[in-house]
Amino acid sequence: MRACIAIGLLFSGCVHVSVSEHDLAGSYTNSDGYWPRSLDLRQDGTFAYDQLTDVIKEAKDGTAVSEGSWGLRGHWRFLPPDRVELAADGKPAKVVLFVRTYSAGKIAILEPDLFPDILNTWSPDRVLRFLKKREQEPNQLPDPMPLRGAGHF
Repeated sequence: MRACIAIGLLFSGCVHVSVSEHDLAGSYTNSDGYWPRSLDLRQDGTFAYDQLTDVIKEAKDGTAVSEGSWGLRGHWRFLPPDRVELAADGKPAKVVLFVRTYSAGKIAILEPDLFPDILNTWSPDRVLRFLKKREQEPNQLPDPMPLRGAGHF
């Protein structure tokens, strides 16, 4: 019976996300070489959201059009169960992002303002279309070596 309910929820589009505000804090990036985006959700409730690119394309009339970099700064808050609201400094509109989990608790951030269909088409295999939380890298420094021949102080 539980399996039938779970399958029904899965196909009805309901998403169960079990993350906390603490889990969400961290750095997120996409894997797009042309329009790389990053989002830093800091523990203190502030954020930095950037698209770091300067792509020049040709417009229909043959002129060059630059798609420049942009960024937002401000405060964020978690709206359980699956939303993050960004309030950019000096802007009245709020940006709403969606949280999804995959692969044993990894966290993805979906951006429907940039990809309007992403809530219906999201898949962890389509890495260019979402922000993925960066794994903390282990300390790369070797263990300290004891000093040889150093006497006691």
